[in-house]
Amino acid sequence: MYIKKINQRVFIIASIVLIVLLCFFAYSSSFKGKFIWDDNFMIRDNELIRNWRGAGKIFTQDIGYGVGQKVGFYRPLQLITYMLDYSIWKLRPEGYHLTNIILHILVGCSVFWLLNLLYAGRFISLLASLLFIVHPAHTEAVAYIAGRADILAALFIVFSFIYYIKYIRSTNKFFYSIMLLSYICALLSRENSLVFSLLLLGFHWVYKQKLKLKEFFPIALVSTLYIIFRLGFIRSYPVIDASSIFERLPGFFYALSSYTRILIFPLGLHMEYGLKLFHFPEPKVIAGIIILSLSLLIIIRQKNRELFVAFFLIWFMFNLLPFSNLYPVTAYMAEHWLYLPSIGFFSVVVFMLYKHIRSKSICLIVMLIIISFFSYLTIKQTDYWLDPVNFFEKTLSYAPDSYNLYINLAVAYQDIDQPQEAIAT
Repeated sequence: MYIKKINQRVFIIASIVLIVLLCFFAYSSSFKGKFIWDDNFMIRDNELIRNWRGAGKIFTQDIGYGVGQKVGFYRPLQLITYMLDYSIWKLRPEGYHLTNIILHILVGCSVFWLLNLLYAGRFISLLASLLFIVHPAHTEAVAYIAGRADILAALFIVFSFIYYIKYIRSTNKFFYSIMLLSYICALLSRENSLVFSLLLLGFHWVYKQKLKLKEFFPIALVSTLYIIFRLGFIRSYPVIDASSIFERLPGFFYALSSYTRILIFPLGLHMEYGLKLFHFPEPKVIAGIIILSLSLLIIIRQKNRELFVAFFLIWFMFNLLPFSNLYPVTAYMAEHWLYLPSIGFFSVVVFMLYKHIRSKSICLIVMLIIISFFSYLTIKQTDYWLDPVNFFEKTLSYAPDSYNLYINLAVAYQDIDQPQEAIAT
């Protein structure tokens, strides 16, 4: 038993070291990246993060307050991390990129911890965590400094879930306190963290754990107070000229099929998908309906067989709900919105491969090839985020109708003292 514990400890340490090394390997080129797009108004031009006396305003104002704008989001913890970075690095982008990488590593390690708690399969937990760490779709959250909100929210949601599981297995109130504090931090990082309550309901349903009101009530209360505070006092939410929910609904299925393709074949990645409307007869919309239907069928079938598969499919679907456009958001899809949902997708994929490929050696080789290929794509995709002019020009090739991109490209040319190119834009 003692030797088994030592071996387990060595495996955990080795896994963490591997996660750290692979993450730095995949994202090392991001240190050369400059401030891009929202980085400018959130960091470069934001007076609020330059003095700790502004911390109070950060918790009571929209994230655009420091530059005199109201952009419709309340994410004080994100700005606090920028304030910490500024106190060390001032306006040197490499320091902010380092923080993003460290936070991404922490999420990867937390995913490894969570999967071990729910399944106790060390290799499955490690392989899924490595897939998560190196997947190129996450460059939009990691290599893009302003994408930090996704990383912070994911970190605290996973932490909340870990300590909730530890609490119901031990009834240790200290674990519950850590869980509740982590959930509050998640809400202060990004709005989609409200989905935590739904994830808990999904967990109790799949694992047949009785949900006690005294355990769920504080979580529901925190969620309610957050919504009241946001809508009643901060009044920070994006104002969008929205079409009807019935017009937007096909876009959710279109996005779902696109997300699935990106997670399997992560090619042609880019920013700025925009607000587009789709129709039910379109092939990708039909594909999205099929994917959702199959996922629901698998969840129902596996609920009494492979609980791990059922729950993490629920994780994938539930974490996409805040971005489904059922409530109008800023685009019909975005790659950084996959950051938290992808944990569920990778967990299911690795579990199914590991369970159904008879030769574990072949399975391991296949996974190592996939991880190596994704690492290569991430290194290439990170280059997309290094230089503003290159970034906007490449993005325009995917979204040529975006006036916002043309404006930002002109500003980028102006910043490098090329006024003629700025005028031509």
